[in-house]
Amino acid sequence: MSRCNLFLICLVIPACLLTWVARDRSGLGRQFAAVVRQVDRRYIESVDAGQLFKAAMNGLFASLDVNSRYVDAATYLDWSDTRGPTAAGIGVEIATVESPSGVVVVAPVPDGPACQAGLIAGDRILTINGQPVGDLSLQRVAEKLRGPEGTSLRLEVVTPPETNSRAVTISRQPLSVASIQGDRRLADGRWDWWLEGEPGIAMIRVKRFGEGTSAEIAEVLTTLNSETPPSGLVLDLRGNPGGLFEAAVAVCDLFLHEGTIVTTNDRRQTSARQTRQATPGDLLNGAEIVVLIDDLTASAAEIVAACLQDHGRATIVGSRSYGKGSIQVLLPLPDKATAIELTTSEYRRPSGTTIDRPAANTANRPWGVIPDAGYALTPTREQLDRWRAWRHDRDRPTAARGVFHQSATNADPAATLPRHADPVLARSLQAFSAAMPTREH
Repeated sequence: MSRCNLFLICLVIPACLLTWVARDRSGLGRQFAAVVRQVDRRYIESVDAGQLFKAAMNGLFASLDVNSRYVDAATYLDWSDTRGPTAAGIGVEIATVESPSGVVVVAPVPDGPACQAGLIAGDRILTINGQPVGDLSLQRVAEKLRGPEGTSLRLEVVTPPETNSRAVTISRQPLSVASIQGDRRLADGRWDWWLEGEPGIAMIRVKRFGEGTSAEIAEVLTTLNSETPPSGLVLDLRGNPGGLFEAAVAVCDLFLHEGTIVTTNDRRQTSARQTRQATPGDLLNGAEIVVLIDDLTASAAEIVAACLQDHGRATIVGSRSYGKGSIQVLLPLPDKATAIELTTSEYRRPSGTTIDRPAANTANRPWGVIPDAGYALTPTREQLDRWRAWRHDRDRPTAARGVFHQSATNADPAATLPRHADPVLARSLQAFSAAMPTREH
């Protein structure tokens, strides 16, 4: 047997033993320590104790859920920088791409640092401060883009179909990003909340769930109701990574008269289970709702989609959501340089089923939010790229719209309407009643 194989065995054995230690404290900790001592004393090559410990940690957490993990010193320090009160960002929405070429810019925040540096929708970020991002998770890339206010980072970016990359230096700045957006921006920068070409239907895109999200939605709907009450609402949660639990509960409560919104479940403390109930009042007075989701719809966004689906209050359209229905806490270890991120509880939808994706995906355990029958649709890569370019252009004030808008308008004005540019939205419109009041706006 080669030395390499022996070394791997010595890593696997303590990892397995440590997993058992987590389940049984009746002396296995001492047994694990004895194994480590024997490896240290007798193994043919010198073994780094830190690497051995990290391998054992990884072995332990591999047997838990995908959101629990050991946080090494370098990562913990990075998290301290990016999660602190002075954390800032570059103002960009990102998504993964089906290639090793990095992550794609979905949309830069208007007038944000990334937008001012010239980043546009469709750009691929290849490296951050010289480090390739192709092997990093989307969450890890987002963490690297954040940091202390005023600090700079250097990106290597390519704009398809070009092949030559360019270097972009961007300074991180505090961002005040609205949590909701409408169908399109008007010339003065305000949002038009009515869906263009669809009389009577309003559209609210929720980008994240923050402290003011429910109040923002309530203000919009109250204003629309004072003009002409909407006969339908498109609630777009695509690409929404979640946010505050309480914000999701409050948004659900805007559209329900009664019933369970969500239950939090703690396996060890049944007394800690909490059920959140809706209070009387529906801002839409029963008008139809469709909720758009995709594989990046997660956490708090899934709470909203699942709740409205279970109560029959909304039709869910798009592709299956991400499946992040658990709550993690960060627990520093005694050395104060490392930590563990541990799942301590989970969300359950009103029906009682879990939202969280299991570590080993199996067909017999439900997870996430699945679109309603007849409303499942996953766009092709070509459709997504075109939709993102259209959306980026539409998110800019009318007077500042780009080549896509002008060329499409010159060719066929109807091509820029949402139902033609957005295939998922087009499918969702089938859920609304045929009789819609006419509205000029």
